Amino acid sequence: AAELKSLGSVRFREGHFAEALQCFRTAISRLDEDADSRQRCSLHNNCALCYIKLEDLKGVVREASAAISAGSQRDEAVVLKALLRRGAAYEVMGKQQLALDDMCR
Repeated sequence: AAELKSLGSVRFREGHFAEALQCFRTAISRLDEDADSRQRCSLHNNCALCYIKLEDLKGVVREASAAISAGSQRDEAVVLKALLRRGAAYEVMGKQQLALDDMCR
């Protein structure tokens, strides 16, 4: 999973967002059930960022929500990124109350 995450990061920096997304999604599918919550959360966050670049707001919400669910107390910074990404997507979607809820959490 670590190799795929690195490859996805390279593809993202190159502007190949769909390819990066595929790398991150494959990495998630290869994680064990016992995988570190921060790693799972980070990968979902990376997927959400790819969806932002691909202008797929539903994808952003889905992946950011998965990151939030995967995170634990010690993953606060990573979960915060997911909340901000999901909140921004909700705002663009016209769901102001949901956006506000995420931004103020």
